[in-house]
Amino acid sequence: MENAGTIFQELIDNCLIGVYITNPSGEILYANRQIISMLCYENLDDLKRRNLEEEGYINQYDRDEFKSVMQNEGIIRGFETAWTRKDGKKIMVRESARAVFNNKLEVVRYEGLIEDITETAESDSVVKERSEMLEAALIQRTAQLEAVNKELEAFSYSVSHDLQSPIRHMQSFVELLERRNRDTLDKKSKLYLEHILGSINRMGRLTEDLLTFSRVSSTSISKIRFDLKELVESIIGEDYSIPDEDRKIIWDTEQLGSIEGDPNLLRQVYSNLISNAVKFTRTVENARIAFGFLQEHGKVLLSVKDNGIGFDTKYADKAFEVFYRLHKEDEYSGSGVGLGIVKRIINRCGGEIWAEGKVNEGAAFYFTLPDSASENNHNEK
Repeated sequence: MENAGTIFQELIDNCLIGVYITNPSGEILYANRQIISMLCYENLDDLKRRNLEEEGYINQYDRDEFKSVMQNEGIIRGFETAWTRKDGKKIMVRESARAVFNNKLEVVRYEGLIEDITETAESDSVVKERSEMLEAALIQRTAQLEAVNKELEAFSYSVSHDLQSPIRHMQSFVELLERRNRDTLDKKSKLYLEHILGSINRMGRLTEDLLTFSRVSSTSISKIRFDLKELVESIIGEDYSIPDEDRKIIWDTEQLGSIEGDPNLLRQVYSNLISNAVKFTRTVENARIAFGFLQEHGKVLLSVKDNGIGFDTKYADKAFEVFYRLHKEDEYSGSGVGLGIVKRIINRCGGEIWAEGKVNEGAAFYFTLPDSASENNHNEK
C-alpha cells in the first residue's frame, strides 16, 4: 500500500489548480504539473531556471504590491495580475498565497495557489468594453433626443403661437360676413359658414392646447401645501355652475384633502380630467364624477372616476398619446392633446399616471404625486 506522503504528492501534482513554493527573490522552489503546463514548460527543472521576480510578472508594480501585502499581512487572496508564459504569451492569473516567516519575522518563502483566468478576464474585458461603448452611445443618443425634443417643442410653440393671429382674423371676418349678410344668405350658405366657424374654433382650441403642451417642459414648478378640494370645487364652480336642464351631474369631492404641489399645474390637470369626465358622461341620465385621495409612503394616490361610456382597457396606454382618440371626433369633440398635457405635467412633477376603463361602465384616471406629509403620517403610525 502506498504511504501517505506519496498519495499526498500525487494529489498536489494532479491538482487542477497550480501550487507553488518560491522564495522572496522569485526563485521557484516547487511547482506542480498544472503550473508547469500553464506556463508552457517541459518539466520542473526547466521551470526552475525562470525567476518570477525578473521574468514572471508583466507589471513590476503588481509584484511589489504582492510582496508588500505578504510582508505586512502574511496572506493574500484573489490577487489578479498578468504573467508571461515561456512562449511570451500573456496570461491572466488569480493568486492566493501565504508567507512563511522565520524567528526574526523575515519572509523565507511564499506558498500559494494559481488559477489561469485568461478566458474569463478576456470575456470580462469584452463585456466591459461593450458596456462602455453602449453607455457612450446611450449618452450620445440621449443628448440627441433631448436636442430633437427641444427643437420640436420650439417648433410646436412657434407654429401654435404664429397660428393664433390668422385664426383670430378668420374667425372675425367669418362672423362679420355672417352678420352683414344674415338676411340674404340661404340655408346652405349659413350652414357652410357655421361649419367654417366650427372648424376655426376647433383649430383655435388645438393651437391653445399645443401651446400649453409645449410650455409644460419649461414651466417652473413650485411646491406649496394647499387644499385640493377647494381647487377642484373652484374648477367645478367656474366651468360647470350653470345648470343644464338636460342632464344632472353628481360631484363627489369629499375624499379630497391637502397636498404639497404646484396648484397652477394641478389646476390644469384637473381641468382636463374633469372636462373629459363631463364630456363622456353626457349620455348618462345620472352622471357621477368622483375624486379619490389616498396618502401613503411619501406619495399621494389621486383619481378621477366617472360612470360614462368608458373605453376598452387594452387601449388605456394610447389614451395619453397626443392626437390619439379613444372615440370618434364627430361623436365627442376635442383636440386630442388634453391627456398628453396631463401626462407631461404629472411626469414633470415626479409622478405616474394610468387609466382604466370598461365599455359603457365608466373610466378612471389614477395618478401619483410625491407628498412629504404622507411620509410623515406613515412614520408617526
